Amino acid sequence: MSQPAIAYPEMQKSTLVLFDMATFYLPLHGQNGKKIFTYYPILGMVEGLIYQVEMAMEVSENTEVTRPNIWSTKEPIITEFLSEHQLDHPAILHYLTEVGHYFQTVHQLLSTKRPHHTNIIRAAEKRPADIRLLHAILLQLMGQPHNETLFDLLWSLEVLLDLKANFTEYADDLVTGHYNSYQMFVKLYGEQAPHYIKIEQQRYKMSLQQKLTNASKVQQLQLQQFMNQHEVDYPSVLIPAPVIGEGIHSKF
Repeated sequence: MSQPAIAYPEMQKSTLVLFDMATFYLPLHGQNGKKIFTYYPILGMVEGLIYQVEMAMEVSENTEVTRPNIWSTKEPIITEFLSEHQLDHPAILHYLTEVGHYFQTVHQLLSTKRPHHTNIIRAAEKRPADIRLLHAILLQLMGQPHNETLFDLLWSLEVLLDLKANFTEYADDLVTGHYNSYQMFVKLYGEQAPHYIKIEQQRYKMSLQQKLTNASKVQQLQLQQFMNQHEVDYPSVLIPAPVIGEGIHSKF
């Protein structure tokens, strides 16, 4: 196959996700974060290709036109790359498809003047699909079986952590045009956006708590350590005041 082309910008952005894999996910499987360098070539290549699509969907500060959704051209490249490295496990391909569903939903949201609540939530739930994809690849590279129970346990937490990141990155995302779930709530609900997103946060927190209650003591401890470390590295911030009218990026 022809080698996928990766440039500095997407590789630089992918380091943020690779940091998370090293800091939070490798310890779930009894490995030190330093081992990330063993798996970096594969994980970095896949995440870099995904970020090419993410960056192509961002809106330039000086234009109202989004670049085209290029997922249809990138997905077969990633699929072939995974197959070449014997990483075409059904779980891996499932999460790769989920990444595509995220981009499709975001494209729809950015193309409408009034987003639908259901679609905003669907995008929020699909947004960590790249994390789940890399996690599934990581297990395959480590020679460990796919752990659907653990992935299900992490699902609600990953959505919560992504919403948390949306609050932290809100101001920057308004400037860059980077998709932000919270700003979609602002677009739909205006000044009431914090109220509605708190409702969703509470729903995912309850889901996570229920799953933790049914999890083993070992898994409970692992997830608590995960959450504690995440709060150290990414401290929570208050839900930002909604930015409405002037000052909002035109695409939002």
